[in-house]
Amino acid sequence: MEKKKILLVSSINAGGRIQVPVGLVYLASNLKRHGYECEVFHVIDPQTLNVCRNKILTNQYLFVGFSFWMGPSALDLLTLAETAKTRSI
Repeated sequence: MEKKKILLVSSINAGGRIQVPVGLVYLASNLKRHGYECEVFHVIDPQTLNVCRNKILTNQYLFVGFSFWMGPSALDLLTLAETAKTRSI
């Protein structure tokens, strides 16, 4: 049986600093323990934004979750959320 795939996406904070998304890492660890295939992806620039968009378009995820700070990066992740919504299973 194929594992259920989950993608968790975070971004840089409003100050432009990269921080480890501890909450998402904890969530991913717990999901893996319960049999899910879980990946945490950190969007830090336009290139990683495109890589993430391609992941969403080329994989079939059961769930795509987002964690972000309000600021310029929020708009980028909102467009990714729209992309994920069009790909929902």
